[in-house]
Amino acid sequence: MLRYMGAVRRELADGAEREGEGASIEGLIIAHEATDRLRYAAGEVPSVDLQVYDVDFRLHPEPSGS
Repeated sequence: MLRYMGAVRRELADGAEREGEGASIEGLIIAHEATDRLRYAAGEVPSVDLQVYDVDFRLHPEPSGS
């Protein structure tokens, strides 16, 4: 994550900073489950947010029309 944030800052955001715009680089980790290890790691980097997703869907048979 930090490698990508560093690349964005170096390749994209530096140009904006030179033109007087403050560039803020933030990271987002999206996971199905947040383990303690992941929470500890994400919690140490103020500009990285951790979000957990839920997936809920149902399948229904569709008539074939034959």
